[in-house]
Amino acid sequence: MSQSHAQRSALNENLNQGNHQVGFQTHFIQDHSRTSVAYTDWNGKIYPHQPTEGRQVQLNVWYPAAVSADDTCLAFSHYVNLTAQQTDFSPLTQEKIDFANSQYVEKTNMLGGNGAFTLEGLDMLRKLPTTAYLNASKKGGKFPLVLFPNGGSPAFQSIMCEQIASHGYVVAAFVIKGANASVIDISVQGMQTAVDDISFVVQALLEMEQVDPAHVCLMGNAINSSHVAAYQASHQTAECLISLEGGFLSNFEQNLLKKLPYYSPENLSVPILAIYAPHPHVDPIHIFPLKHAKRYFFNFPEMTEFHFLNYGVFNSLVEGIIGEHEGDVQGGYQTASQLVVRFLDAQLKEVRAQMDLLEKGITEEFATHIDTFFIRDALPLAPTSTALKDQFTRHGFAYIDSVYQAMKAQNPAPFSMAFYRAMKDYLAWKKDPAFESRYQLFLLAYDSYPTSAEVNYYLAYFAMEAKHKEKAIFHNRKATELLTESPDEDLTVKRKELMLKYLKQDLEALQANE
Repeated sequence: MSQSHAQRSALNENLNQGNHQVGFQTHFIQDHSRTSVAYTDWNGKIYPHQPTEGRQVQLNVWYPAAVSADDTCLAFSHYVNLTAQQTDFSPLTQEKIDFANSQYVEKTNMLGGNGAFTLEGLDMLRKLPTTAYLNASKKGGKFPLVLFPNGGSPAFQSIMCEQIASHGYVVAAFVIKGANASVIDISVQGMQTAVDDISFVVQALLEMEQVDPAHVCLMGNAINSSHVAAYQASHQTAECLISLEGGFLSNFEQNLLKKLPYYSPENLSVPILAIYAPHPHVDPIHIFPLKHAKRYFFNFPEMTEFHFLNYGVFNSLVEGIIGEHEGDVQGGYQTASQLVVRFLDAQLKEVRAQMDLLEKGITEEFATHIDTFFIRDALPLAPTSTALKDQFTRHGFAYIDSVYQAMKAQNPAPFSMAFYRAMKDYLAWKKDPAFESRYQLFLLAYDSYPTSAEVNYYLAYFAMEAKHKEKAIFHNRKATELLTESPDEDLTVKRKELMLKYLKQDLEALQANE
């Protein structure tokens, strides 16, 4: 029925395997709302292709299986071969297999191998048995879903996917593509394209019989960690997120995310596991503003970004497969995979023992490979803008003020800037003719964001219109000072110039009436 543990140990030795046997299937699906894309290697070379009726998605799924005596374990070569069918779904040929091999070697070297990894090294890996059974019968019941996209799917992250599935999860992986080619766009457009890709895939997965739609986790390595966060901010599908040494904790990717209209702390309020390692651009501080999400931070000092993928295991078989390093990356990988399962069990299955261990952080079995652990607790969310507008119509501005004051003890800035902008526009439509509600609204905004040029600007204007002259003059001058001496980076140059122009006009009018 299956190969012995000894035969499988090269890929799975010392990994904390679960009690479920694992099946594997690939679904070749197309998003007919979008056009097909050509295959592009990581250097940008475009390969000829025959356009299809829709955007191509190779969806790989590991799942709890009922394995029969006729089922046999896949070799790792099966995952590598799928590289040749990312955009071309036609049957495999020897030519396509050769292409898949060359692409795997090329991509591996681009991750740090610098030419040291060869086809001979890959040939040894291709022969290794996995723990997955192709198209095995599905075990009955519903299981939580873990979506783990990756640019080298499925051959880059298969080992962890198999392990997670063995603990009673459906695990799915696919390659997020760019707008016009198979390689992602590292841009704001690329973020939105990724959200569209994930949305299409999640919809397909939630229709699968084994998937429990109420329990979903999104996980990503490198920039894919930001892709899944962007999707969550837009769709609110998942119960938790995992950044597996991802750029999600970098200033660069946070700046990309902030340019998306729906990315805000209010829209990321689920627990987040942030696994990170030494990297010049990765720092937990970059997601401290996500104050409504409980964040668990674990630092692996001896790991590198892509050793959290299969390469953490492969390094013991092909030394330096993605470059020279210091430390026990295989042991680090084993610890990280165990930590991921602990987090999933705690969040998706509500296993109390796993939650207790997660809260402790660096437990005995983790102490060798993790040197830093801390938690940033979640602050309570304010009611939605829709709910606050409804209560305003019933009880007036006093209700909004009461909510603010009640929440302020736990959260010094209960409402977001997005709320203040939306609420002022809502009030402007025949709901606040004397400007008093908007004035009171921006007094709250000033209480939370006293150094915001935008807040002082609006407070000055609304104070002037509501006949609070001294307040208007004070905040007019403060807004002018902030715009001149410490400009808000979120404001464009043209917007700043207009604000300064209007502030000057308003101040002259206020002083003329003295």
